[in-house]
Amino acid sequence: MRGVTIRTTMAYTVKQLAQLAGVSIRTLHHYDEIGLLTPPVIGANGYRYYDERSALRLQSILFYRDLEFSLEAIEAVLDRPDFDALTALREQRSETAEKIAGIASPRLERREVKYTRSRPSDKGTSVGSNGKRIPSGRP
Repeated sequence: MRGVTIRTTMAYTVKQLAQLAGVSIRTLHHYDEIGLLTPPVIGANGYRYYDERSALRLQSILFYRDLEFSLEAIEAVLDRPDFDALTALREQRSETAEKIAGIASPRLERREVKYTRSRPSDKGTSVGSNGKRIPSGRP
């Protein structure tokens, strides 16, 4: 096949990549400004063009954002030559578990009292989870 050029990579505009990834155009511009996701090609028209490798990097960025990594940490993780995804995920899991434990502790300490009617004839009183009668506050 002479004279036929086969394109092996896909080029995405900012709008296309943003729609594909479910992020805003502004997010991609911000990632470019801070050097986290730099487009490999900027056209003569000034448009940013991203390739498949960029799309995969964006997928990784969004994955780590969902795990609450900071943008600085994501950049450090993705740009390290000795990057070990498994170690990074274990560290993040540990940090997330600590956050969850911190959130759950106050909830466990709080004791909720449930009120139920003891008998239909006991109008105006309820029985708490401790078995004691409590006025319901209704006449």
